[in-house]
Amino acid sequence: MKNTGEAAFNIVETNQFKALTHLSLKFREANDQTLKQYLALRLSDEKSTNEKLRIRIDGLEDTLSMKSNELEKSTVDLMRFQNDRDKTIEKLLLDEQRKLSELKQTSFERETTLQKEFDREKKEWTQQYENNIRELQARIDRISKENSDLTSIK
Repeated sequence: MKNTGEAAFNIVETNQFKALTHLSLKFREANDQTLKQYLALRLSDEKSTNEKLRIRIDGLEDTLSMKSNELEKSTVDLMRFQNDRDKTIEKLLLDEQRKLSELKQTSFERETTLQKEFDREKKEWTQQYENNIRELQARIDRISKENSDLTSIK
């Protein structure tokens, strides 16, 4: 392929304030055959580049589609796991509340039983104490009577 044009750079003006570069282009005249070959080569290059880009775009679109599907599946899985986690937490909380309620009930029943037992024992001890007091009072009365009988006999 032949060049269809040449470029030359010339510094035309230089002084203490500025330096200007002027571009001057010298074109060569192309014949019909050379121009067609050049344009055919450029068209072939552009078609090749276009095809490579199209293949790359198709690959990227396929990859994007796969990644989108993976993302959607992962999102569904994540939501399912979150729901499972929430259900498990709720179940654990309900179990703990049930256990706590059972413990409270058991504790209340035990407290009630112990209170009844305490009241019964208190009543028994009170009765024993009162019986002992009566016996001791009767003994005191009897001993006082014997004492007074003995004192009066003397």
